[in-house]
Amino acid sequence: MELHKALRMVIETDGADIIKDTRLVNILSDFSSFDGFPASKYVLRAIIADGYAGKLLSEGKWDANAMVLRQQFISKTGFQNDLVNTVFLSLAYGLSYIEDLEFRTQTEDDKKKETSLSPQKQNNAVKRKWSKDDYDNYLLSIIEWKTDFPFQYGITIDKVSFEIEGTAPQAFYFNAEVNGFMCKSNCDIWAVFYDKKNKIRKKSNLAFLNDKYVDFTVISHHIELGFPIKELSRIVIYAVDV
Repeated sequence: MELHKALRMVIETDGADIIKDTRLVNILSDFSSFDGFPASKYVLRAIIADGYAGKLLSEGKWDANAMVLRQQFISKTGFQNDLVNTVFLSLAYGLSYIEDLEFRTQTEDDKKKETSLSPQKQNNAVKRKWSKDDYDNYLLSIIEWKTDFPFQYGITIDKVSFEIEGTAPQAFYFNAEVNGFMCKSNCDIWAVFYDKKNKIRKKSNLAFLNDKYVDFTVISHHIELGFPIKELSRIVIYAVDV
């Protein structure tokens, strides 16, 4: 049984708290749920053991905060981004936070099926018009946090969202809350934007924080890509001392 479907069934039977128990990994193994992605077994075990499953349960929905949790886990563990994405979305599906895995990682069988689609069906898929929510969710799904902000600077960056401009957008606002008692040192927060070929296309300074910062502030930064948002594959966010 596929991982996300098995999670939904187990949670409906045993309750949502089961995702905080490492016994869940053995239960899912009995359903052969890791056969498609064997490494996902170790990712799920780490998500549970490190407390991220409990944090996701506390969120109560799949939103920007849940996506930040996912990226924090990636930064901490170094697991492959696509694999972690699959497991987190499977957990979200199991908890009924989402009803599909829109940004899931494809298996080789999936890719073969996709390439075997008729030209008409492929064209229809390409022509599907994205809503602003589609763009917002896509951008959130490709963020990678390379700096551990709570550990290194004593702050958290939460409630990340994007304001999309235009109908075929190449520009947007990056918005986020910064919370914490005090920034440990002066720093610049940067975002690097990669295209589908994993080439750096743009680098943008999102914000400067100094050690006089106290408690709360908001980042709102306009970014003009110069190429369509759909061509992005990664947004890497990090900080440097200044």
